[in-house]
Amino acid sequence: MATTLVSNDGSNTNAYDNDLELFSLIWLDANNTINDSRDTQRNLRSIINQLKIFQDPQECQQYIEQRPKEDRLVVIVSGQMGRVVIPIIHRYQQVSSIYVYCNDTKNNEQWTSQFPKVRP
Repeated sequence: MATTLVSNDGSNTNAYDNDLELFSLIWLDANNTINDSRDTQRNLRSIINQLKIFQDPQECQQYIEQRPKEDRLVVIVSGQMGRVVIPIIHRYQQVSSIYVYCNDTKNNEQWTSQFPKVRP
């Protein structure tokens, strides 16, 4: 059975017809003021409406915990923050996948390999 959503203009839409609304994107990075990440966030917003940005890992964790279990969250996290937050958020049903945003991919592969939700 399809879920009907009411958009801002009052029209009804089928949730399955708009896959982007089924997922929310969470960005966790203490340094999200860097121009490169700002440009990336701007590009992501053009693809998906649901982008939530955090600088504090505890705030991000609390937000995820409060989301309904049916929600599907994709998390982008910096390598530095990932070491702290991934072991905690990985277990949440709402989190469908995690991407580590860092240039040091070899080092990240070593510690992220134990978390199946972390994508390359």
